[in-house]
Amino acid sequence: MSETPYAMHFYLTFSKELIQNDRVKGSNFEGELEILRRTCKNIRDEDIEVFLHYNTEVAIQIVNDLIDEPAANG
Repeated sequence: MSETPYAMHFYLTFSKELIQNDRVKGSNFEGELEILRRTCKNIRDEDIEVFLHYNTEVAIQIVNDLIDEPAANG
């Protein structure tokens, strides 16, 4: 699942699962982070573009976050 073309879906699903199960707050989750690192290497720019194209709400939120970021830091 961590290979293209499923890498983007796996990365998003697995990271959400870690957060929902509170695994991120644990003291030793290096194995899970390594899986995410390997998966991230297999995500192509085209995968991100397709994801954002079909998930417009997420794309809009990312743009809004990027626009609001300088004001928050300033």
